[in-house]
Amino acid sequence: MALAYGDYHGLTHQLRFLLFEIGIACSHQQTETAIIHSQSACLSQLQQMATAENLGAGIISHEARDFVAQLKERLYRQSAQSAFFQWERLFLYVDNFIAHQAMILLYQQRWNQELAREMGNATSFWSRLLIKHDPHNLLVFLEQWASPYEFLESQHFIPSAFKPREVLQYAPQFNAQPSLHWCALRKQSVTASAFSQEIQRCFPVEYKTWQEKIARMQHNPDHFTPLPVHPWQWRNAIQTEYSQLIDQKSLLLVPHHQLVKPAMSPSWLIPAKQSKAQLELPLASQFVSGQTGSGNLQTLLEQANQFEHGLFVVRSLNQDTAPVCSFEPSLIENPLFFLKNDQVAVPFDALIKPCPTSGLVLITEMVHLSAISPLRFFAQYAQQFLASFLNLLLKENVSLMFSSGDVLLIIDKSLPKGIILKKTQCLDARLITEVMPGFINTILLGHLQPLLQALCRDFQLKPSLLWKIIKETLLAHLSENSCRAVQIRDYLFADNWFVRKRLSLRLQPRPVNESTYYPIANPLLG
Repeated sequence: MALAYGDYHGLTHQLRFLLFEIGIACSHQQTETAIIHSQSACLSQLQQMATAENLGAGIISHEARDFVAQLKERLYRQSAQSAFFQWERLFLYVDNFIAHQAMILLYQQRWNQELAREMGNATSFWSRLLIKHDPHNLLVFLEQWASPYEFLESQHFIPSAFKPREVLQYAPQFNAQPSLHWCALRKQSVTASAFSQEIQRCFPVEYKTWQEKIARMQHNPDHFTPLPVHPWQWRNAIQTEYSQLIDQKSLLLVPHHQLVKPAMSPSWLIPAKQSKAQLELPLASQFVSGQTGSGNLQTLLEQANQFEHGLFVVRSLNQDTAPVCSFEPSLIENPLFFLKNDQVAVPFDALIKPCPTSGLVLITEMVHLSAISPLRFFAQYAQQFLASFLNLLLKENVSLMFSSGDVLLIIDKSLPKGIILKKTQCLDARLITEVMPGFINTILLGHLQPLLQALCRDFQLKPSLLWKIIKETLLAHLSENSCRAVQIRDYLFADNWFVRKRLSLRLQPRPVNESTYYPIANPLLG
């Protein structure tokens, strides 16, 4: 979707046609306005990132692509080496973001209007959700309705290989419900048998139907391994890469076999009917499950936990067996199995999503329903959250890195009682200096700061009040004078924190360590 500077006429017609195909009629003006808003958001984020990362302060532009072109020219004047940066890829990111974000704005506007109509005279969106949905359907709804999409944010991406129509079919922001194919791969090893047994345990109904369909093809299903496959994956990768196996009848296709709902990552799929497992499919090279060794990690989390109902990490159920093939899915433990009666799981990003009628973010409606003050609500959560992850850092020499889309909060009576991590990277934290930038970016800036900002906006609170709560909690848990506690304290209360770069990392595929982060003023010292 290459865009000429300011020429959105062709894109306007394309998006109107695509949305009309799924039942959403938008006027030319509505579509053009959405594109302009998306372009403006893209330009604003580019300007902020370029300034913060010391790449392009002072560039005057009114178009995102023009800004990138000027940035390319400026950096080339400073260093000829910048000619080898990945400029074409950045232009592609810009074009895709503007088109995708415009579609998201138009679709979600209609979606929120429908949700508001369904609410009728009800005043609390959160209360309405609790009445309407069971835990499974609530999680599926929130994973899609609240799915964020930010420019150059790796955790909020839509695969660039998706064509515009495929974006509507497969991206969570569009309430997508694709139907997975199930392949049948001729068994070659004991590993294949083990995977077959696991998938039969997780999806017994689908497995039985798959057996019947394979038998109708005049094949013995016992000689094959079932492999759920994304329709995009089949069309664009498997048919070409495994054409010889297909010709030999060693790889069979059972089309449109299992309905699923994509979660905040399009590769993470939740079966439409509650099952023992969820699925992670290798749609692209960046989709790699982070659950290796999760059994050992769960033991550490139990020792470090300060939440009333626990701190959990989901397991990959087939992680201990050798892969059957390159497109084998990960069977992921259903996170809902960690819940107790009357509890629900809420994706972190849903907490900071504005509700359709009130305009307040979801966590604000939770605070109202919990009958405690926003300061007390935040203080209780921050204390439990920080204590748990500081315990890991101090006592277990472990630091966890995770994205906001991989965090589920266990909610009981509108209060957070625990956390479920869908994916996490477990780092050896014996060398504090190597893990503290990641700790600050993940725990403080990536998790607590968005909640803090949302509560301050809705309750007209001063951010310094909530940062003070965080500061006091950190000091209380780092009061001992051990060498390790002193190191962590010194890092947390230094003049500057270091934020991970986004624009530079996209331009330079392998930056040196010194250029990975840029400094910001430490909010704990404000």
